[in-house]
Amino acid sequence: MVQLSPDTRLDGWDGCSAYHNSDSIIYGFSHTHLNGTGCSDYGDILVMPVTGTVSLREYDYKSLFRKENEIASPGYYKVDLDHFISTPN
Repeated sequence: MVQLSPDTRLDGWDGCSAYHNSDSIIYGFSHTHLNGTGCSDYGDILVMPVTGTVSLREYDYKSLFRKENEIASPGYYKVDLDHFISTPN
């Protein structure tokens, strides 16, 4: 069984698990993440709730979040997104 969990990092070998505690931007949520593999899977479908104009260009969709607005336990994750950030070129 899998469920959505946050993706805060999309690039590099350290993006394999998709979430880093030091990050403050969420790019979206996906279903599967690798942990400790040292290689990326990058085949997931990223889901992100947005408001306003939607852009599908890479990195145009993201939201800031604060650690104090996160709740995580086995099988449960909740976060309040600060706001949708649009960075169109």
